[in-house]
Amino acid sequence: MNTTEKLLCLPLSKSVWPEGRIGPWQLQDGYRIVKKAVELANDKKSDGTLLLTATKPKDSIKSELDYMFEVTAIEDLKSSHLYVTSKCFDTPSQIDYAIKLADLSGYGKLLILCSPLHYLRVKWIVARIPIDSDLKISCKVVFGIPRPKEVVTDIILTFIYPIIDTLGLDTWFRSWTEKRRLDGLL
Repeated sequence: MNTTEKLLCLPLSKSVWPEGRIGPWQLQDGYRIVKKAVELANDKKSDGTLLLTATKPKDSIKSELDYMFEVTAIEDLKSSHLYVTSKCFDTPSQIDYAIKLADLSGYGKLLILCSPLHYLRVKWIVARIPIDSDLKISCKVVFGIPRPKEVVTDIILTFIYPIIDTLGLDTWFRSWTEKRRLDGLL
């Protein structure tokens, strides 16, 4: 397989921890996003999986990354091409990082898995990031039960984030988000 055919899969972290959610963990959006990445890897439809988040919520006993890794174990990830990185507190930073990793590691495609409420923001971010390579980026929605308090936030950010970005306030937004996440807040 040549490098232009290799696919890196980024299951966007979506508050994977089960605390504060409604319904079984296995039906939650965060769990199902990681599960879909495992299925793609196990079916040899992706060549690498990137678990990427630095968030440790104060309402959770483990970090978000720990839970993502736990899902890969529960769902029996067979791929040896697993990148696990405790970096990035926000969606734009995660997408930036994934693009750089895909380029440096010789992937020709990047598939971003996200929730329905995250999709439009992800598409906006991907469209705005300058890419210096032939990397092809696609985005796929994975359905699951959202965390109730994130529904409102995600809907608001769908409309507000493009304004923040267009006004040149993305760096400020990332800093503000990082500070909140370092304090364990969503």
